[in-house]
Amino acid sequence: MIVFSEWAKNYDFNREYNSLTLQLLIDRFDESKPYRILDFGCGTGNYLKALSDFNQFDLYGLDQSQEMLDIATKKVPEAKFSIGNHKSLPYKADYFNLIYAIEVIHHISEIEYLFSQVSRVLLEKGHFVISTSSIEQLSTRPWNKYFPDAMKIHKQRFHGLQFLIELADNNKLKHIDTITIKEERTEIVPEWFVETAKKKLFSFFYFIDKDTYNKGLQKLTEDFYNKKTWHWQYEETTLVFKKSLDNY
Repeated sequence: MIVFSEWAKNYDFNREYNSLTLQLLIDRFDESKPYRILDFGCGTGNYLKALSDFNQFDLYGLDQSQEMLDIATKKVPEAKFSIGNHKSLPYKADYFNLIYAIEVIHHISEIEYLFSQVSRVLLEKGHFVISTSSIEQLSTRPWNKYFPDAMKIHKQRFHGLQFLIELADNNKLKHIDTITIKEERTEIVPEWFVETAKKKLFSFFYFIDKDTYNKGLQKLTEDFYNKKTWHWQYEETTLVFKKSLDNY
């Protein structure tokens, strides 16, 4: 089980907004008009902080961790934060122009509730943006060498992309775009990932048994000190949906 009170303390160590994903969100709008935006699973508010540079955005953040929200509130005081989850978004119907969920939906097992709630609180022609990864994309992560059980965890937690598209369509959310972001390079095992593993800053670390985690961390640390290389390959997918009442 993820210990959010501990996770929140170090969350920003390896969490920054992705500039490509941020631009994708901004491109949805006419910058001359005001928009109401919800960051679902906002964590410590990194994307909201970046969006706060645009005065026409009315910003909201929702997260299930009060510890995360305490940090986000200090970081983005102009945003409106609420504690909650996917089963009942605490907002009135037809309220938001944009809702986005960045690397968060794999934390949700009963994902159908989220799509139903998003459809309820999203304005017609509003956008819902999901950033996630397929099992195929996850299988290329360089840390699988050290923590092979991570893939077992991912297969239990991550939703198939086609499943998400079909579920969205069942809730009046039309799939309008798929964008893939990919990074690839060969490098020395980076210190930031060693620290990430030590602090368990990726959620899968909380689901791996203790012995497997310790063995993987030991090997990772040894390779870092011995300046071994790994092939960094990271790929994720952004799905864009638009609420449409046509043909329903």
